[in-house]
Amino acid sequence: MMQPVRFAVVGVRNFAINHIASIRKLEQEGLAKLVGVVARSRGSNPELVDQLESEGVTIYPSLPALLEEGKGLVDVITLPTSIQTHAELATLCMEAGFDVVLEKPPVPTIDQLDSLIEVERKT
Repeated sequence: MMQPVRFAVVGVRNFAINHIASIRKLEQEGLAKLVGVVARSRGSNPELVDQLESEGVTIYPSLPALLEEGKGLVDVITLPTSIQTHAELATLCMEAGFDVVLEKPPVPTIDQLDSLIEVERKT
């Protein structure tokens, strides 16, 4: 039997809520498991953070903490962050050994897209 894909989401508000909901649907099918979220400020969405923590989801205070502590625990990181941050954050995630899910558009410029494709190839 296939093991569920282990996801971490960067953020707990705005579009991150949609990512979490989508992962929850995949959990119901046995295909995924939400294992972590990055919540730089617990005050951003305290009810959701408390709920996730009570369910055993690890709350990371930053992306660097997730990249360091999530090794071997997380398979895929979703980045529902502002589009202008995607190139830098996705590069950090891939170079740390994680697969990444980006929203569309993935990055603002073709040059950044070409750079991300190169990072993907190398990693």
